[in-house]
Amino acid sequence: VACQFDSLGADKRIINSLYKNGSAHSAEEGNHSSIAASIGNCNVAIVEANGSTDYFEHFVWHDKGTDGDLAGSERNTYFAGFKIAE
Repeated sequence: VACQFDSLGADKRIINSLYKNGSAHSAEEGNHSSIAASIGNCNVAIVEANGSTDYFEHFVWHDKGTDGDLAGSERNTYFAGFKIAE
């Protein structure tokens, strides 16, 4: 799971969280030190799934103080899953 914010603001942060079946599984925090630059964050996890009823959600939290939108193209903001082995 990856996400990007543009112009989040100085000394602000984002938390990129992955949930499985409604429960928090993993989270990554990114700190923003520049007003002009964008901030990217990536959360990588290996998670078992049963293939029929398990579901995943992605949430992004920020402390910008106002509404914030995820930015970037599909290269910068995406959710992906892969089957590793049987």
